[in-house]
This record gives sequence, structure tokens and C-alpha cells, in this order.
Amino acid sequence: NFSNKFGSAGTIWYPAAGYLGGGDGSLYDVGYYGDWWSCTPYGYYAYTLYLNFSGYVYPSVINYRAYGRSVRCLQE
Repeated sequence: NFSNKFGSAGTIWYPAAGYLGGGDGSLYDVGYYGDWWSCTPYGYYAYTLYLNFSGYVYPSVINYRAYGRSVRCLQE
């Protein structure tokens, strides 16, 4: 619930930007899902927020830090 940050009518947009592959830098799954880094590293990994086109929401997924994920800035 982000209503206290953006007001009651605020809308947050998360694009289905896909990700960059860690080995070859290719762009994968654009339009199907989005994956956003958190600020929490975990060794070679870091936590991400994952959303997909089917409506699944995974708020705490671990992914390799070598992969390119989106970053969503939010004032705290």
C-alpha cells in the first residue's frame, strides 16, 4: 500500500521490462514480466520484487547480482 506516499488517488506503474542476461547481456522476457532490485544483497545474489503478466507477485525472490534488473526509486 503506497497511498501514504502518493495520495489516495496515486497510481504506481511497474513496466514489464524483463531483464538482462548475466552471461551475454541479452534482453529477455520483455512484455511478460518485471523484476526490480531491492537494496538487500545476499552474497552473489540480491532480493528482487517479481511481477508477471499472469498476475503473480513475488515480493522476495533471490537472483544473481550479475543479471540486469530494473530499479524503482521511491522516496522514503
